[in-house]
Amino acid sequence: MWHRELRWIRHVVRVQDQELRLDRWLRLQFPALPQSFLQTQLRKRKIRLQAATASNLQTARANSLLLEGSVVAIDAHLFGSKLQPLIVQHVEQETTIQEQNLTTTQDKARLQELKRRVVCQDAQFVVLNKPHGLAVQDGSALSESL
Repeated sequence: MWHRELRWIRHVVRVQDQELRLDRWLRLQFPALPQSFLQTQLRKRKIRLQAATASNLQTARANSLLLEGSVVAIDAHLFGSKLQPLIVQHVEQETTIQEQNLTTTQDKARLQELKRRVVCQDAQFVVLNKPHGLAVQDGSALSESL
């Protein structure tokens, strides 16, 4: 989850992202961006890294390893103008691809029903008023799940 603090948008590194290289983590977060753009922003110090034990932002290198609790900070102007629109665009593209894969009218009707049940949606999460009986995790004995 991204948090705004003055000039920087910050993201605390989670356990599952631990020991990833910074450039690879950025590619996972922003898949539409070219590697050269990310390298340029690192070089211009628009993307920085704060170790879990440090109190100030350090210049980050592409091969820096992320540790749990460390903070990736991105310049707020860069995030708002270039990166955040890409996150929204990526989510919309994935939704369109998933809708194209639906084959039956029953699948399409089910999707429309679930879309009506969306309470809140953001680039990072979706809050859904899940219908009773619909499984959240997939399983071998289940025919449908979220």
